[in-house]
Amino acid sequence: ATPSPAATPGLQADALPMQWRCGEELVQAAADPARERQALQVRGTRLDMQRTDAGAATGARYTDALGNTFWQSQPDQATLTLAGLGETLKCVRHDSGMTG
Repeated sequence: ATPSPAATPGLQADALPMQWRCGEELVQAAADPARERQALQVRGTRLDMQRTDAGAATGARYTDALGNTFWQSQPDQATLTLAGLGETLKCVRHDSGMTG
């Protein structure tokens, strides 16, 4: 089989995989800190986000062209706002030392 060109276009191969629980949703994330990008897989839709907080004192804020926002206020806490649905979900890192 021929390998696909890039599984996650726009992200480097060494992007950091993470998993979040946002409300009842399990969200897959791939962070690329060097390029200040984050890709989220939410309800079967990929959101490609760019960091937009410009060095804010706390946390990291990412937004995409559709107005969706992912704000990571703590290493294991974040808020996901889905613009098209008018939803704001509280998120916790699902892989932060938890088992099962």
